[in-house]
Amino acid sequence: MTQVAEIRVLLVEDNPGDARLVEILLSEDDAFGRFGITPAERLDEALEHLDDSTFDVILLDLSLPDSSGLETVEVVRTRVPLTPLVVLTGRDDEETALRALQSGAEDYLVKGRGDSELMARSIRYAIERKKAEENLAHLKSTIPSPASPTVRCFRTACNRRSRGPAATTRWWRSCSWTWTTSRP
Repeated sequence: MTQVAEIRVLLVEDNPGDARLVEILLSEDDAFGRFGITPAERLDEALEHLDDSTFDVILLDLSLPDSSGLETVEVVRTRVPLTPLVVLTGRDDEETALRALQSGAEDYLVKGRGDSELMARSIRYAIERKKAEENLAHLKSTIPSPASPTVRCFRTACNRRSRGPAATTRWWRSCSWTWTTSRP
């Protein structure tokens, strides 16, 4: 059986009771890996942790002593744009949830609703969504521009295909310098 790596979680929560509840919930669900939790009670403390360490996911309360609301999401997202972010809040507000997602959070969980399986799944899915987003951005960056010489040559070759395979091959060979010189 392969051993699953520990998921490093930065828990940004100022209420000790809520922080303890998250720790208990995550300790109950270790089917897909264990969770290593680093707590922070304030945003500035969380930012220090982010400067010193790398985390797989951030669980972020929106009501902290030194920051509140969606501004908190924006500050964290600006500091670590590639780290998945799950918002934890006591407010069951659909509008705030949507705005948090639009601001860069991968998920929005209401404290006291759900169980260990829901929280663990939300964390794992947030991590996977962020990986997929990064992969998509990478693939998008490797696609040549429609104006690139390679694409223009390919389009011309396709248009010449109606003249027969020999004409297409001759044309493509004449453009082969484009392919070799314009690839990244």
